[in-house]
Amino acid sequence: MTKKQLEEKVENMASCMLSILDSIKLADNDSLDLSDETLSEVMFRKMEAYNIDLNKELGFTHLKPVKHEAKVVVSDFVKNYEVWEPCSTNIQILTFDKEPIETKNSLDTYEEKYVIDGETYRLSHKIDSNNPPTIEKLKKLSRKFNQDINE
Repeated sequence: MTKKQLEEKVENMASCMLSILDSIKLADNDSLDLSDETLSEVMFRKMEAYNIDLNKELGFTHLKPVKHEAKVVVSDFVKNYEVWEPCSTNIQILTFDKEPIETKNSLDTYEEKYVIDGETYRLSHKIDSNNPPTIEKLKKLSRKFNQDINE
């Protein structure tokens, strides 16, 4: 690499870092809309725009952004900790005429919740699986993460 190429590379990286810093400042001031992507996704998107591959530059292969759908707020999880039990009834939720009260997507599971006759049921389906979905009934809603589920 020539001296001029090295200088251009350093200037490009500095410009990218300045752009990332601007995004961080906006996020700190609650002025950056992060409803569709995480701050690390913003950073990786900006590096890609500047043709910077952080893994290549550092000799790594594992660096990647935190995906938006993987974001979990621990306090919400603890507050809404649910205990489910396999459903022993033969409810045909797939042909049920009601809209779900809630839907969720995770990295590998799609869930729908239904209220039927005052009971809450969860239909879980593993993405990329040929197995039928599982149906579970809400046993209880716990207020503590470590609460004994047999109470």
